[in-house]
Amino acid sequence: MSGDWNANTKFGHLAFTVDPDGNNVTTAVIHMSGWRCGGTILTTEMQILNSWSISDGEFAGELDLDDSHFHTMAIAGSYDEARKTFSGQWEEDSHGTTCSGRWEAVPRN
Repeated sequence: MSGDWNANTKFGHLAFTVDPDGNNVTTAVIHMSGWRCGGTILTTEMQILNSWSISDGEFAGELDLDDSHFHTMAIAGSYDEARKTFSGQWEEDSHGTTCSGRWEAVPRN
């Protein structure tokens, strides 16, 4: 479960790193280019240095996509031991419009 993970999403790309012990997501990177949620078009790339804990193979975190706090994203994921992959959901709130989707991450080599 530890290492670097990548997922393509409807909004663009999600990448994250799990610490060597598999206890925390330590870094997440979000990339959006011309993503539309409601009446807003977002283009951003941000790296979040965080510590989202992993418990029973599951994690969840929330982040601000800009300084105004009007664009937030929640990310939740779980590890499938049999398939050796992470998958989950994301949900963005953009000025009161909610956009969401699923993601599946593969390990980065």
